[in-house]
Amino acid sequence: MSQKISELLNPKHAPIMLHAEDHEDLHFLSAHLQDALIPVSGLDYHKEKSRFHFTANRFRWELDEEEYEGNPTYYRTHCQLSFGHINAVKHKGFDPVHPTHILYLLAIRGHENGTITLHCSDGAAIRLHAEKILCRMSDVGEHWPTKHLPIHQ
Repeated sequence: MSQKISELLNPKHAPIMLHAEDHEDLHFLSAHLQDALIPVSGLDYHKEKSRFHFTANRFRWELDEEEYEGNPTYYRTHCQLSFGHINAVKHKGFDPVHPTHILYLLAIRGHENGTITLHCSDGAAIRLHAEKILCRMSDVGEHWPTKHLPIHQ
């Protein structure tokens, strides 16, 4: 049985749009992005615009597990992230020119020295040198079901 239109239009399924302008906001945003999948090929830094952005495949932690045909079902969606006031971008633990590499985001943390770090699995990380915290996250498109719940070891 497929989902009813009324279920899909339920506000709990609405796309999320978040803005972060301080450490507390960034912590809240990070919780919504835990276990996002980020294609390295989509990482984009515009030095002249002081902006770093990418599109990720986000696990929708805010939605409850549902059951479909006797199996637990979860949801993922695409989301766009944009960081403003970025002066430099550094990375470790991955080759940025490897187009098929996927980063598994664990957390985003702001630091007192003006940096923002995107911590990924296997020790990979992206460090943004920022004048101040300014991040926007927006879900884009429809979400889709998945049987896979991220597991943390």
